[in-house]
Amino acid sequence: MEEKKHYEGKRFTMDWDPETKIISVVIRGYHRKEDAEEFINKFTEFTDPLPHTALKIMVNGLKMSKSDSAARRMYVNYTKGRFKQRPGVVALCSANLFIRMVGKFVVAVAPGTNFRVFDTPEKGLKWLKSLPN
Repeated sequence: MEEKKHYEGKRFTMDWDPETKIISVVIRGYHRKEDAEEFINKFTEFTDPLPHTALKIMVNGLKMSKSDSAARRMYVNYTKGRFKQRPGVVALCSANLFIRMVGKFVVAVAPGTNFRVFDTPEKGLKWLKSLPN
């Protein structure tokens, strides 16, 4: 049986729940290039051993401010490559209009990705749980 995973980063936390098959991410503060590098490395480490199905990802960005251009560029390039290999379903929760727009753009460059924005993490999780595994 798969085990739950947890990682506490400098500006984010990441959890894998094998029961729901959802990766939950809480992003905090302003993201710089080194924050993006840490996130990308940990996300890759989390997702590589998972069964090769579409990833279900809940991103809680309520505590995120913004990110610098180097970090945004890294996120876009990673997302493009990662979701070409493996499609995903992403629920984003953020009250910040800028973060919502950047999130939509980042995922828009990833073919085969289903993306929705929600007001609360609970609504995003409910949607993800309603989808087949």
